[in-house]
Amino acid sequence: MSLHVTDGLTVTIRPDSSHEFLMPTKEVAKGYGVQETTIRRQLQNHKQEFVEGKHFINGVQLLNAAKMPYKLFTKRGIVRLGFFIKSKNAMLFRDWAEDLIINQISPLTMTGALAKQKEANSRELMRLRQRKYTLLRKQKQIASTLCLLGA
Repeated sequence: MSLHVTDGLTVTIRPDSSHEFLMPTKEVAKGYGVQETTIRRQLQNHKQEFVEGKHFINGVQLLNAAKMPYKLFTKRGIVRLGFFIKSKNAMLFRDWAEDLIINQISPLTMTGALAKQKEANSRELMRLRQRKYTLLRKQKQIASTLCLLGA
């Protein structure tokens, strides 16, 4: 799956049920406008900052009968790398990653607000239905009284 970052920059992600998506090192490097070795070097230089399973996932792929290790970065890992990478594209890519995360959090916040509003609307609807029922009963009583009076 591809995501548009800026004009002329699209990155490929892999959907993931645990982390929403994962991004290969090559794509992270492309996003930040650096070489893959820069990503690996930053990961090594700041290894105390990165937690496997939280910021990246290690994998192994078979290539010509040889096992090739690779890393897939989570959204958290992509953002964390941005603290250390200084390149022309880095600021734009950090902005994109930040917007992506903020836009994912906002719907959660909105869901809570919408749930509260739905609950308030349900209470108001119930109150209005009870009021309607009361008014209909009064209307029937008035109609009965008018019939008895011959009006």
